[in-house]
Amino acid sequence: MNSHDVSTSSRIRLKTDGVKWKEVSGTIVVMDLNSSNYFAVEGSIASVWPSLAAGAVVGDLAQQISDEYEAPLDAITDDLITLLGQLLARGVVEHV
Repeated sequence: MNSHDVSTSSRIRLKTDGVKWKEVSGTIVVMDLNSSNYFAVEGSIASVWPSLAAGAVVGDLAQQISDEYEAPLDAITDDLITLLGQLLARGVVEHV
């Protein structure tokens, strides 16, 4: 597994150095202080962002989203793995 690979058993967390976030009216605003880039996260991923910030197993996050939104676990898992891979590549989250 390379550093950007994500699986359901991966434990991922928001980087504690150089990444800040805040919830504003149900939207998570994330600032990467190293690159001065920011982005907003809404919907299902916003609902699990505090768990991701603390560090969580990908499969558990997917199950939480699936349960909360009554959505198919397979689709949620695939989308979450793709998103987390992108965030890993951008240096916003890291393997724990």
